[in-house]
Amino acid sequence: MKTTKKSLWLSAVSMMLCVVMLLGTTFAWFTDSVTNKDNVIQAGNLDVQFDYRGLTETTAENYKKVDSKALFNDVKWEPGKSFGYDFKVTNAGSLAFDWELSFQNIKSEGGTNNVNIADVLDVYVLDVNANEVTGTPAKLSALNNGVVTSGQLKAEDRNNTQEFSVVIKMKEDANNDYQGAKVTFDIYLRAKQATVEKDGFESSDYDKNATFEGVVNTAEEFTAALQKGGEITLGKDIVLTSRAVVPEGVTVSIDLGGKTISGYGIRNLGTIESLTNGTIVAESGYGLENRANIGLLNCNITSVTSDAINNGTGTWQDGEYVGSNGVIEEIAGGSYAGHADVYASSITGACGLYNGSNAVVKLISGGYFQGSSVAFRNYNKNGIERVTGGFFDCPYMDENGRTFCDSTTIDEVFYNNAPLEVTGGTWYNVGSKINSKIPEGYQLVQGDECEMTSRKAYVRYDAETQTPAHWVDDPDGTVYYYWTVEKN
Repeated sequence: MKTTKKSLWLSAVSMMLCVVMLLGTTFAWFTDSVTNKDNVIQAGNLDVQFDYRGLTETTAENYKKVDSKALFNDVKWEPGKSFGYDFKVTNAGSLAFDWELSFQNIKSEGGTNNVNIADVLDVYVLDVNANEVTGTPAKLSALNNGVVTSGQLKAEDRNNTQEFSVVIKMKEDANNDYQGAKVTFDIYLRAKQATVEKDGFESSDYDKNATFEGVVNTAEEFTAALQKGGEITLGKDIVLTSRAVVPEGVTVSIDLGGKTISGYGIRNLGTIESLTNGTIVAESGYGLENRANIGLLNCNITSVTSDAINNGTGTWQDGEYVGSNGVIEEIAGGSYAGHADVYASSITGACGLYNGSNAVVKLISGGYFQGSSVAFRNYNKNGIERVTGGFFDCPYMDENGRTFCDSTTIDEVFYNNAPLEVTGGTWYNVGSKINSKIPEGYQLVQGDECEMTSRKAYVRYDAETQTPAHWVDDPDGTVYYYWTVEKN
């Protein structure tokens, strides 16, 4: 009996020891593993190569890389003359891209006859194997910031190319007026990601919003780009909630891309090399306020409440009005309307161009100028150096028929100082004289009658009764015309 009890006790102790040992161990399961090392995520590269060669060169070895050296230079143009290059765009990277070639910053100098030679220069895009200049051209003067040609190169096209020729030809009917005239311009090739490659969900839309370098689509992007400087292109219409500013020391070129900036306008404290190809509508303040330097201006600017262009804005200092030194090299086209749907006096009314006492516009070669009283005001006697073109309108009057335009001199379509030289342009007036400096060999040519005033008569200012000049209804009416300055 004692032996049995002892055995049972030993068995119990052994079981307890086994449980204790089991608690200190782990279970083993079937396992396996695979290791994949050295994974790398590397961005693809977008790399566009741009080369050129002469039209008479035929081998690939003749191509040279396009650099900063001007290509269309030192060419003596004459009627019928054509000149150009073969160009080659190459995908030297690993991503598909869209590309476009454009001409920008087109500036003309009229020579002795003050003409725009870009009007008689046609731009052709041809097959590299074309033996003659044929097809439908684009006028060079109409191409400012416009796309000349474009294309797409896919990733599998790496080191493959797209080739084309660009030829500029002077019209055969260009006459002697164009002797000595010249035009300058820049050539730009830009590339952006194309919606070609697919992502993991079999979609190629992930880069559909890619834009060309310098393209902005929001007001925030636009104002930030002005702070940075460089080439800026507007990709979409934007609304500014405050005035956009080009800071002092910053240089920009602004292509409005055919789009519209509304709400507020632009203030320039730096350098705007060009502002072209679109519309600015300022619902408050100036459309364009220039306190520094602008090269080429060719766009549409309207101010609902003030001047379209205010060049050389001034401030009151110790009771004296002091203007800034705004300089505009050339206004080549566009439309500039200041508060143009409401009549006001010459002093209180807005205008297409306000030129301050220290401001200078070196050349007006085109553009449509109008205001609620006068087309432009010029407070610097040397402020507008030359007018070779443009349309200067002053059509508005109040409900009593009052207007600021004088009955005899076209000079009253503007206020204060006349341009130093006028060899072109169309001027709105009842009279047939101009007090501005028209060089010998130029004359006024009567144009279209203005229907708005054809059934009214003009009454001059009466100093004795202090009655201002005004219009009155008259079935016969005063004949009111547009007059154009032309060569004899």
